[in-house]
Amino acid sequence: MVFTPEDVAIVREGPELRRRFLDRAAFTARAGFLEIAQAFRGAMEQKSALLRQERPDRLSLEVFNERLAIAGARLSARRDRLVAELHEPFLQMHGAISGRGKVGLRYVSRLGDGDEAARAERFRSLLGENLNAELERRAPLDGPQRDELELSLDGRSARTWGSQGQVRSLALALKLAELSAARRRGARPLFLLDDLSSELDRLRTGRLVDLLASLDLQVLVTSTDPNVLGDQPEQLRYAVEAGVPRLL
Repeated sequence: MVFTPEDVAIVREGPELRRRFLDRAAFTARAGFLEIAQAFRGAMEQKSALLRQERPDRLSLEVFNERLAIAGARLSARRDRLVAELHEPFLQMHGAISGRGKVGLRYVSRLGDGDEAARAERFRSLLGENLNAELERRAPLDGPQRDELELSLDGRSARTWGSQGQVRSLALALKLAELSAARRRGARPLFLLDDLSSELDRLRTGRLVDLLASLDLQVLVTSTDPNVLGDQPEQLRYAVEAGVPRLL
């Protein structure tokens, strides 16, 4: 697993990046998720192509809508279950890194929060309500492709509130929660952390180093500070000059 400074965009940018993070995590976390996502994407692409036709056939649209209702309900429910799995480790990881601030993680689906059958019924209703508008706009309007993974800090949206250090702490906690979930399933991933201390104050950096050391896994970090790991045991340090690594 990899974390780079660019991953802070998961918190700050639009919901598409958070859905992408969630789906990527689900690919490795839950058996069969890839097939579910592909089924939904395939039905959505076929419906989109049909809507772009000069005279879309309503009967064909109803067929695709039924496929979307089933696949979308399964996709929404699987995402929701994964967020529930990530929630507690996310809180723990953030507390270990930051030590302050009340954070939240919540999946908000247009299909509600019931079981797959209830979500499918809700999606059918939305698709029926939107049919004329979709024909007019020639594009799908609603469904799990509009869902949101909400991150909050002290009751406010982390997308629009919080310092760079706070936002980076949230993004790190989210990635480490994914890693924690993978470890609970028996995996032992290598964690690559690029520019470890970027946008973190000395206190958060030290807490992050202590947290990584406690996780009992292999971690590869890069930093402009050769002493960023302090006196942590079992570390190998390399300096890279002109693209050539040298053991310190």
